[in-house]
Amino acid sequence: SVWQLDPSLLEQTGISNAVTRGRHGLGVVMVRAGGNQRDIWDNVNDDGYALNPRVVAVAAVRRDGRAASYSTPGAPLLVAAPSGDFSEGFPGLFTTDRQKSQGYNSSTNEPDYTFGMDGFSGTSAATPQIAGVVALILAVNTNLSYRDVQQILIHSARHFDRADPDLT
Repeated sequence: SVWQLDPSLLEQTGISNAVTRGRHGLGVVMVRAGGNQRDIWDNVNDDGYALNPRVVAVAAVRRDGRAASYSTPGAPLLVAAPSGDFSEGFPGLFTTDRQKSQGYNSSTNEPDYTFGMDGFSGTSAATPQIAGVVALILAVNTNLSYRDVQQILIHSARHFDRADPDLT
Protein backbone atom coordinates (compact mmCIF):
# COMPACT_ATOMS: atom_id res chain seq x y z
CA SER A 1 0.00 0.00 0.00
CA VAL A 2 1.00 3.58 -0.53
CA TRP A 3 0.13 4.67 3.02
CA GLN A 4 -1.12 3.43 6.36
CA LEU A 5 -4.05 5.20 7.99
CA ASP A 6 -4.23 4.59 11.73
CA PRO A 7 -6.70 6.22 14.08
CA SER A 8 -5.11 8.32 16.81
CA LEU A 9 -5.55 7.26 20.43
CA LEU A 10 -8.33 9.82 20.81
CA GLU A 11 -10.10 8.49 17.71
CA GLN A 12 -9.74 4.90 18.93
CA THR A 13 -11.30 5.96 22.23
CA GLY A 14 -14.13 7.66 20.33
CA ILE A 15 -14.85 4.49 18.34
CA SER A 16 -14.74 2.41 21.50
CA ASN A 17 -17.11 4.77 23.30
CA ALA A 18 -19.47 4.80 20.32
CA VAL A 19 -19.85 1.02 20.32
CA THR A 20 -19.91 0.52 24.10
CA ARG A 21 -21.98 3.52 25.20
CA GLY A 22 -23.83 4.69 22.09
CA ARG A 23 -27.52 3.96 21.71
CA HIS A 24 -27.76 3.13 25.45
CA GLY A 25 -25.08 0.43 25.22
CA LEU A 26 -26.24 -1.17 21.95
CA GLY A 27 -23.55 0.62 19.97
CA VAL A 28 -23.50 3.10 17.14
CA VAL A 29 -23.40 1.44 13.71
CA MET A 30 -20.46 3.07 11.92
CA VAL A 31 -20.28 2.78 8.13
CA ARG A 32 -17.13 3.68 6.16
CA ALA A 33 -16.30 3.79 2.46
CA GLY A 34 -13.65 1.23 1.52
CA GLY A 35 -11.92 3.57 -0.91
CA ASN A 36 -11.30 4.00 -4.63
CA GLN A 37 -7.63 3.11 -4.97
CA ARG A 38 -7.63 -0.32 -6.63
CA ASP A 39 -5.60 1.14 -9.53
CA ILE A 40 -2.63 1.92 -7.25
CA TRP A 41 -2.78 -1.49 -5.52
CA ASP A 42 -4.10 -0.05 -2.30
CA ASN A 43 -5.82 -2.35 0.20
CA VAL A 44 -8.50 -1.75 2.81
CA ASN A 45 -6.30 -3.67 5.27
CA ASP A 46 -4.17 -0.50 5.45
CA ASP A 47 -7.08 1.65 6.64
CA GLY A 48 -7.16 1.48 10.43
CA TYR A 49 -10.73 2.77 10.47
CA ALA A 50 -12.18 0.27 8.00
CA LEU A 51 -9.99 -2.47 9.48
CA ASN A 52 -11.72 -2.05 12.83
CA PRO A 53 -14.20 -4.95 13.20
CA ARG A 54 -16.69 -2.58 14.82
CA VAL A 55 -16.96 -0.59 11.57
CA VAL A 56 -18.91 -1.65 8.46
CA ALA A 57 -16.53 -1.19 5.52
CA VAL A 58 -18.29 -0.83 2.16
CA ALA A 59 -17.09 -1.65 -1.37
CA ALA A 60 -18.65 -0.58 -4.68
CA VAL A 61 -20.05 -2.87 -7.35
CA ARG A 62 -21.21 -2.12 -10.88
CA ARG A 63 -24.81 -2.60 -11.94
CA ASP A 64 -23.96 -6.09 -13.16
CA GLY A 65 -22.79 -7.05 -9.65
CA ARG A 66 -19.06 -7.19 -10.41
CA ALA A 67 -16.55 -5.27 -8.31
CA ALA A 68 -16.11 -1.73 -9.58
CA SER A 69 -12.75 -1.22 -11.30
CA TYR A 70 -11.69 1.36 -8.70
CA SER A 71 -13.11 -0.20 -5.50
CA THR A 72 -10.26 -0.90 -3.09
CA PRO A 73 -10.10 -4.60 -2.17
CA GLY A 74 -9.41 -6.05 1.26
CA ALA A 75 -10.53 -8.45 3.94
CA PRO A 76 -12.25 -5.80 6.13
CA LEU A 77 -14.93 -5.17 3.49
CA LEU A 78 -18.23 -6.40 4.91
CA VAL A 79 -20.66 -5.54 2.09
CA ALA A 80 -20.88 -3.74 -1.23
CA ALA A 81 -23.51 -1.55 -2.84
CA PRO A 82 -24.12 -0.42 -6.44
CA SER A 83 -22.22 2.50 -7.88
CA GLY A 84 -21.10 3.79 -11.26
CA ASP A 85 -17.96 2.65 -13.05
CA PHE A 86 -17.24 5.11 -15.84
CA SER A 87 -14.11 3.35 -17.10
CA GLU A 88 -16.19 0.21 -17.67
CA GLY A 89 -19.16 2.03 -19.23
CA PHE A 90 -21.48 1.87 -16.22
CA PRO A 91 -23.21 5.20 -15.49
CA GLY A 92 -23.15 6.83 -12.10
CA LEU A 93 -26.02 7.01 -9.66
CA PHE A 94 -28.75 9.63 -9.97
CA THR A 95 -28.24 12.30 -7.33
CA THR A 96 -28.96 15.91 -6.50
CA ASP A 97 -26.49 18.63 -7.41
CA ARG A 98 -25.83 22.20 -6.39
CA GLN A 99 -28.19 24.56 -8.16
CA LYS A 100 -27.61 26.10 -11.59
CA SER A 101 -24.06 27.12 -12.55
CA GLN A 102 -22.74 26.31 -9.05
CA GLY A 103 -23.34 22.61 -9.64
CA TYR A 104 -21.42 19.88 -11.44
CA ASN A 105 -24.13 19.52 -14.07
CA SER A 106 -24.44 22.81 -15.94
CA SER A 107 -26.98 21.64 -18.54
CA THR A 108 -30.17 23.66 -18.95
CA ASN A 109 -32.46 20.59 -18.93
CA GLU A 110 -31.83 19.15 -15.46
CA PRO A 111 -29.28 21.48 -13.84
CA ASP A 112 -29.99 20.43 -10.25
CA TYR A 113 -29.35 16.71 -10.74
CA THR A 114 -26.53 14.54 -12.02
CA PHE A 115 -27.01 11.19 -13.71
CA GLY A 116 -25.62 8.99 -16.45
CA MET A 117 -21.91 9.47 -17.03
CA ASP A 118 -22.03 12.65 -14.91
CA GLY A 119 -23.63 10.86 -11.95
CA PHE A 120 -22.28 10.15 -8.51
CA SER A 121 -20.01 7.12 -8.17
CA GLY A 122 -17.30 5.56 -6.03
CA THR A 123 -17.46 3.95 -2.64
CA SER A 124 -18.67 7.35 -1.43
CA ALA A 125 -21.82 6.69 -3.44
CA ALA A 126 -22.15 3.08 -2.30
CA THR A 127 -21.69 3.76 1.42
CA PRO A 128 -24.76 5.98 1.96
CA GLN A 129 -26.92 3.19 0.55
CA ILE A 130 -25.67 0.85 3.26
CA ALA A 131 -26.13 3.58 5.89
CA GLY A 132 -29.73 3.91 4.67
CA VAL A 133 -30.27 0.15 4.96
CA VAL A 134 -28.85 0.30 8.50
CA ALA A 135 -31.30 3.09 9.34
CA LEU A 136 -34.20 1.01 7.99
CA ILE A 137 -33.07 -2.03 9.99
CA LEU A 138 -32.89 0.03 13.18
CA ALA A 139 -36.25 1.67 12.44
CA VAL A 140 -37.82 -1.79 12.52
CA ASN A 141 -35.99 -2.93 15.65
CA THR A 142 -34.24 -0.34 17.83
CA ASN A 143 -33.12 -3.07 20.25
CA LEU A 144 -30.51 -4.48 17.84
CA SER A 145 -26.86 -4.05 18.77
CA TYR A 146 -24.28 -2.86 16.25
CA ARG A 147 -23.15 -6.52 15.94
CA ASP A 148 -26.74 -7.64 15.26
CA VAL A 149 -26.93 -5.13 12.41
CA GLN A 150 -23.60 -6.35 11.02
CA GLN A 151 -24.91 -9.92 11.09
CA ILE A 152 -28.11 -8.94 9.29
CA LEU A 153 -26.03 -7.21 6.60
CA ILE A 154 -23.82 -10.30 6.24
CA HIS A 155 -26.72 -12.74 6.03
CA SER A 156 -28.71 -10.63 3.60
CA ALA A 157 -25.81 -9.91 1.21
CA ARG A 158 -25.64 -11.94 -2.02
CA HIS A 159 -22.96 -12.56 -4.65
CA PHE A 160 -24.26 -11.69 -8.09
CA ASP A 161 -21.38 -13.01 -10.15
CA ARG A 162 -19.17 -15.66 -8.58
CA ALA A 163 -17.06 -15.69 -11.78
CA ASP A 164 -15.93 -12.12 -11.10
CA PRO A 165 -12.12 -12.27 -11.19
CA ASP A 166 -11.93 -9.51 -8.55
CA LEU A 167 -13.99 -11.47 -6.03
CA THR A 168 -12.15 -13.26 -3.23
